[in-house]
Amino acid sequence: MKDMLVTQVIALSWFRCLMEEGFDFVNKLTGEIENSEVVIYRNFQANTGAFDLPSAKCSPKGLEKNLLEVIGNLVIYNANPAIKETLNSDEFVDAVKAHIEKIRAREFSGKVPT
Repeated sequence: MKDMLVTQVIALSWFRCLMEEGFDFVNKLTGEIENSEVVIYRNFQANTGAFDLPSAKCSPKGLEKNLLEVIGNLVIYNANPAIKETLNSDEFVDAVKAHIEKIRAREFSGKVPT
């Protein structure tokens, strides 16, 4: 569950950051701009083809800010005890800290973290 949750948190953070920095996720099926990172994530996960995968990059500070906000929202608003337990696990915290370090390294090197 930890790996899935880390992937989900990073994806949601990236979508939020892109939207904050001016990228519009236009639903190809409806022609409408989507403002919910959860809807966008679910469409990508289900391979609906409703959205194009952007090649845009977020600013490192924006991505880190959104990463922490997404985690905070999950801690505060998620009622699932298994998810809360995972969020509080050392493995999850270490994985998120490692990703934040990659983001910070990118800020100074100009490289995209993998």
